[in-house]
Amino acid sequence: MRRLGFRNRRSTATGVAGAAIIVVAVAVGGCALPAVDVAPAAGGDDATVTAQALYLRGQRLINGDGVSQDYAAALEPLRAAAELGQAEAQYLLGIAYAVGRGVDADAGTAAMWLELAANGGHTRAQYRLGQAYIVGRGVDAQPAWGMRWIGKAADAGHPDALFAMGVARSEGVGMPSDRDFAWIWMRRAELAGRPDATVIRRGIGDRIPTLQWHRVAKLVVMGVGETDADMEADSLYDAPTVRFVQFALRRLGFRPGQVDGVKGARTARTIARYRRDNDLPEDDAITPALLDRLRDALYGPDGVETRPAATS
Repeated sequence: MRRLGFRNRRSTATGVAGAAIIVVAVAVGGCALPAVDVAPAAGGDDATVTAQALYLRGQRLINGDGVSQDYAAALEPLRAAAELGQAEAQYLLGIAYAVGRGVDADAGTAAMWLELAANGGHTRAQYRLGQAYIVGRGVDAQPAWGMRWIGKAADAGHPDALFAMGVARSEGVGMPSDRDFAWIWMRRAELAGRPDATVIRRGIGDRIPTLQWHRVAKLVVMGVGETDADMEADSLYDAPTVRFVQFALRRLGFRPGQVDGVKGARTARTIARYRRDNDLPEDDAITPALLDRLRDALYGPDGVETRPAATS
């Protein structure tokens, strides 16, 4: 099992572009625990009902709903619910530790709870966790892995994540720079309610050569890779995960084709070759073991991203 490497200090080994995507593209919203509508549990097994009841108790304390508002007291039922797998409770604990509301701030513990929620498909947790991996907040800085998580949130329609994907594609943060894809992501962010995406999208468009617009139009129509609806959101074959694999393989000197999130024949052959060269079962499967191996190879023990000569 891979060591997650959570820690309670911020990394200083963060590139300018990695920091910029956080500061410029994805503002952290507020510094208090978010108030959430309290709704009753809708059935389920005993553990699920118990977790939901504990979560609702914590929410009432956060919201001051019929009781005195008490963030510190809310953490006990929220933690109990989180330990039972309640994703929203895990997310709220992550935010509490991130901002120091009701508990001493601890970036490493915040990242741990956010990762649990993110793995459960919690969109806001995926977005926040992606931010943490980009700048090294409570975890080792791994921008490409961070963009995988932000990509998952973007695929779920999170406006800030869509915006971040546009910036990342434009500036080459955690994936190669590609203005065509950047324009598409900014358009999606614009449609999702980020008005500031409009001027940036237009600026990106001004730098796309006239003869290249046919590719943009084709990608919009086909939804190639970046918006592949045929992939399960929680699958290791989803577009954000495939993009990470393609990017890592390119950085490590392999030739998987373009970083588009599509596991086509060329990408599959390259995965099989990498697995063979690294004593993994010789097939083209994307597995947790493959992802761990790629992360270790890409960032190494010192956390510095491998940057070999450009490949095609």
